[in-house]
Amino acid sequence: MSLNNKILVIGGSGSSGRKVVKHLENKNQNVLVAGRDETKFENLKFSNKVSFVKFDYNNPETYKAAVENVDRVFLMAAPLDSLPEKSLEPFINFLKQLSTIKKIIFISAINAERYPIVKGENLVKGSTIPYTIIRAPFFMENLTDGFMQQELKGGSLSAPVGEHSTVWISTDDIGQVVANLFLDTNNTAYNNSTIDITGPAPVNYPEIAQLLEKYTGKTIKYNNVPPLDYSNFCLSLGMPQGSVTFLSDLFADITNDNAKTVSLKVKEITGQEPKSFESFIKDNFSKIHYNE
Repeated sequence: MSLNNKILVIGGSGSSGRKVVKHLENKNQNVLVAGRDETKFENLKFSNKVSFVKFDYNNPETYKAAVENVDRVFLMAAPLDSLPEKSLEPFINFLKQLSTIKKIIFISAINAERYPIVKGENLVKGSTIPYTIIRAPFFMENLTDGFMQQELKGGSLSAPVGEHSTVWISTDDIGQVVANLFLDTNNTAYNNSTIDITGPAPVNYPEIAQLLEKYTGKTIKYNNVPPLDYSNFCLSLGMPQGSVTFLSDLFADITNDNAKTVSLKVKEITGQEPKSFESFIKDNFSKIHYNE
């Protein structure tokens, strides 16, 4: 593959996608961000190595422009999508028809075989295009720009998992792993493989609340809520039933202690230790940052 060609990043303005773009940009790569909201892209103020193309999985007319001069693709489903195959399959079938696509990296979820996202994995595996599937746990950034953000502003953090621990990961580590996998063409160890990536240690929600109190100087209350109550709360916020079920299954794996295994792949691929939850909170919720 030519390292002068573009790398397409689906959802490159989102929580994890923008970190993929950042690390590719830092490595002087030409990046094409595919999405629906150009204003959101412009507000991120990437360099002139990064450009934008209108893209919608549900509109095949946007596919051709998205792959012009592209030879590698970072692929993701919509967050908590209960039917990922509906949006992914037409685009993956389109990519299969091209001779120019040399690598797909797909972001999935740890324990994917228990969730709808495994259907996306199977589509990637069946594409005949070289791939790496990265299975990640909950993002630490859920606290800053994800589904936990709004409640946290009110001084509370809720989850139906008691004191059970789970691994997390920073999207910055995801971005660095993806960039390295795209660019280290001499390392074929991860070709056509599925890998887990995590932070350095499992953390439970009471510990997260304590860390938030430490670095914000504010009282943060952890609410251990019954699973049904949490699901009804999510539905009240307008989350689709399929997404609520997906999220409930993720939390069930935590309560069953199926989401606490630490992976060493971040250091193996990047040469650096993954960010700890305390470092993430210190960087994002210090008293100075919190009050800005």
